[in-house]
Amino acid sequence: MAAIAFIGLGQMGSPMASNLLQQGHQLRVFDVNAEAVRHLVDKGATPAANPAQAAKDAEFIITMLPNGDLVRSVLFG
Repeated sequence: MAAIAFIGLGQMGSPMASNLLQQGHQLRVFDVNAEAVRHLVDKGATPAANPAQAAKDAEFIITMLPNGDLVRSVLFG
């Protein structure tokens, strides 16, 4: 299965990431909310300290962030 970075584990991101884990994908996850990360780690995801660490060596990168400014910040620093 795919190695996926998932950045943004809010109302939409967390269920989507959970579904990917249930399908057997390897997820490295990042969110500013430590509880959201812990919830996915308990299901088998690997935590990342920052977006760059989440994306390192990922086959796919998924961002589920609430606005374009945050997406640009994650992608371009």
